[in-house]
Amino acid sequence: WYFNGAAINGATAASYAIAAAGTAKAGSYQVVASNSVGRVTSSVAALAVNLAGTTVALNSSANPASYGTSVTFTATVSPSTASGMVTFLDAETTLGTGLLSGGRATFATNGLSAGNHFIIAQYAGDASCQSSTSTVLTNPVNPALLTVTALSTNRVYGAANPSFMTTITGYANGDDASVVSGAPNLTTTAVQGSAPGGYPITAALGTLSAANYDFVFVPGNLTVSPAPLAVPPANTNRFYGAAN
Repeated sequence: WYFNGAAINGATAASYAIAAAGTAKAGSYQVVASNSVGRVTSSVAALAVNLAGTTVALNSSANPASYGTSVTFTATVSPSTASGMVTFLDAETTLGTGLLSGGRATFATNGLSAGNHFIIAQYAGDASCQSSTSTVLTNPVNPALLTVTALSTNRVYGAANPSFMTTITGYANGDDASVVSGAPNLTTTAVQGSAPGGYPITAALGTLSAANYDFVFVPGNLTVSPAPLAVPPANTNRFYGAAN
């Protein structure tokens, strides 16, 4: 052992003690060296305990998903002894949080719009394990389908075709007709002089538009009925006592 460049006679192996055990949280601690002979009472140095590195692996149970359906994201945190919350982000928007259980947290949502999403799992951790890395997942969410059904109707032979109408069904995620703009294109092969019978009413996209939705179309039927024909009786006469 040496002090200021000079040997210290009688000095033997020193023992070292840290102010906290191996479970010490991140921070700075004193390290004390003491000599068994007592010639060196103590020497104090500093020990820095760095933040533990934590890895977050992100997976999705439904890839791709559809708008309005529930998607479950699972984040596995290593080491598995880590505790705390994992926050799931859609880029900068917080979706929700999942509590770690055995190093794993899950979160389910049906609020993702159609398109690609960059989902991030961010581990907050506790005071001894605050650093983390995030895995980015590209998760395509497909548009949901709205069904546009042409309503069946009728007219008589020789009349003009009526205005055709539709119903739209299949809204998801609490949406209603307010999310749809424009109108479908509705046509039929029947013209004013078409013979009595049935004719398809075909629905097509037209100017229809809705965020998070695509459209499918179901045809209707136009029934052309025979026109009523009035046949009035003709006036005539006869003599009394004659047969009609």
